[in-house]
Amino acid sequence: TAKEGGGYLNSGIGATGQLASGEDIYTWMTDTVISQTFSDPSCGNGVCDEPHEYPGFGRFGCIEDCGKYLNTTSLTIRLHDILGLSEQAIRWDLSDATIKNPNFLDFLGFKYNIWSDTMQEFIFEQDQFPNQEGTSTTEVPDGALTLHLYHTTRPSDLVEAVLYSTFSVEPATVPA
Repeated sequence: TAKEGGGYLNSGIGATGQLASGEDIYTWMTDTVISQTFSDPSCGNGVCDEPHEYPGFGRFGCIEDCGKYLNTTSLTIRLHDILGLSEQAIRWDLSDATIKNPNFLDFLGFKYNIWSDTMQEFIFEQDQFPNQEGTSTTEVPDGALTLHLYHTTRPSDLVEAVLYSTFSVEPATVPA
């Protein structure tokens, strides 16, 4: 710290003195200049602090300070049941697998998310599981979008499960 009785760390016009260490200048700059000049944007304070705050929708932007983002479109996502279409697509009917295993759709583990070039981020904070109807509607910003669809299990596990259930094979009896 500066010497007692005056110096840079004391307020007032013409303050003079010495600094005891290099760290003192950083402390003085933070306390007297930086904290007085700069502040972190805070959504809901009535001021739209661009570029950190911008018109919002969903989990993006700050609607309270900057208003609503108007360039959005309602997007409907339709994901078809691969099991129901299996006979037509691969000439092998897998649709009865759901009868033998009621948790089969959970086993498939399909998930999706939508990348927005406009927001430079995924629309959903968490990847989404398709609902039973395979259809979902959401608001998205205008601009280029990419649907990322994937499943969390290996396709070979799916085929093995169908083979085992269809032909009543006990997995422990199959050589590795």
